[in-house]
Amino acid sequence: MSDREFQRPSRDVEEGKREPVSEGESESTSYATPTTGEQALGEKTGPPAFVNDAPDGGTAAWLCVLGAWCTSFCSFGWLNSMGAFQEYYQTGPLSSYSASTVAWIPSLQIFFIFAMGPIVGKFYDSHGPRPLLLLGSFLHVFGIMMASISTRYYQFLLSQGVCSAIGVAFIFQPPIACIAGWFNKNRGAAYGILSTGSSIGGIIFPIMITRLIRTTGYGWSMRAGAFMILGLLVIANLTVTSRHPPRPKMMTKALMVKPLKEPGFVILLVGLFLLTFGIFVPIDYIQIQAIEQGGMNPDLAQYMIAILNAGRYVSNSPLSSIHVRLRETSN
Repeated sequence: MSDREFQRPSRDVEEGKREPVSEGESESTSYATPTTGEQALGEKTGPPAFVNDAPDGGTAAWLCVLGAWCTSFCSFGWLNSMGAFQEYYQTGPLSSYSASTVAWIPSLQIFFIFAMGPIVGKFYDSHGPRPLLLLGSFLHVFGIMMASISTRYYQFLLSQGVCSAIGVAFIFQPPIACIAGWFNKNRGAAYGILSTGSSIGGIIFPIMITRLIRTTGYGWSMRAGAFMILGLLVIANLTVTSRHPPRPKMMTKALMVKPLKEPGFVILLVGLFLLTFGIFVPIDYIQIQAIEQGGMNPDLAQYMIAILNAGRYVSNSPLSSIHVRLRETSN
């Protein structure tokens, strides 16, 4: 047997570090396994070592980040402006209902974006991001358009609280999974850019909707928001791609229960559950409370949500940079 048969491309099995592979070997190799020659020499072999082969850049990767930013702007950016709708509904067409009853509309939006996670994840594994983005774009825009012609409580609830909210769940979660396949070392920076979309959307939408309601009326303010969302989601549908093909998996009860047996994962779930109270309750009530309880001028109160989201935008970039440095240090 010649020496050439014993030669094999060297790899660094640490995450994110790879050396060139031999010509003809697939670039998407995920595991380094011993050759027959090495086994014959009696070298100790262990389980295959995972090699992260994410390109960490390139046109397709950054276009995916652009599309993910658009979905973040249209999903959580829209939800981060819910306080403007709470104030309008409570003082306008739904003034005969209590504040807690009106709050069911934004509450259902928050519920569906998280509760649809298992369904969206299973569909993503089987079919990839494209069908989810197309269906979610239609439902989100259609729900907002229907809300623009709504006059009764149940109509607002079904159009904005259910239809649009399910569409938001479909468009927000797939791009997050796609980015993980394109980036390794730069993953923190990619997610940091993604997160700014929700903050910028939370700055633009409240001011835009509030001002348009006063000048053109509620109907056209919602339609203007829907057309803006439609344009951005067209970009998202064209740019968000998955680096890996769909891999259908059988989801069993044992697999679903297994993570709940890990104490660390359960603690994380509890923390995220409590986090939503600190994030969305102030956004929902800050504008109406500033007017009714604080006596603030409505012309000034309309900027409260935008100011709150601007603070989040300022913190997103530094935090993502810190995450990248900590990740490099740990590696």
